[in-house]
Amino acid sequence: MAAVYELVISNAVSSDERVVTFQRVISKVKVENEAMFKNMMKRLNDKLTVDEFESIARKIVADQHNWGRIAMILAVATFVDREQTKIVANIIDEMTRAWINANGGLTDAVSFFRETQSVEKKIWKGLAWTIAGLGATAAIVYISK
Repeated sequence: MAAVYELVISNAVSSDERVVTFQRVISKVKVENEAMFKNMMKRLNDKLTVDEFESIARKIVADQHNWGRIAMILAVATFVDREQTKIVANIIDEMTRAWINANGGLTDAVSFFRETQSVEKKIWKGLAWTIAGLGATAAIVYISK
């Protein structure tokens, strides 16, 4: 899974349906949460270190995993320096592997994020919980600075 995450984070061109799906979802997450991401990067002085990423990612999935939260972690990962992509991909893999394997693997993510009207509702529900968790994370990051 780390290899898939590495391709997703680096925005590499791929024919792998899992990579394409996550890249599409991440792009949408970043557009819909542009102000939040800009604010996060401003507070981090436009640099997101691997340690800061890991701290934020762990807070996002601290109380539960779901596809929306995993998509949010991947979106946050795109703000880490490109040279650290492999390290970040391994962190994500370590954090999410057990849950993903127990929930149908990355193939299930492709089904979950399939572009249809009903899936849009699923995404919004998952992202709503993710945004709530990320808002709390942003507050923690802001307070700790």
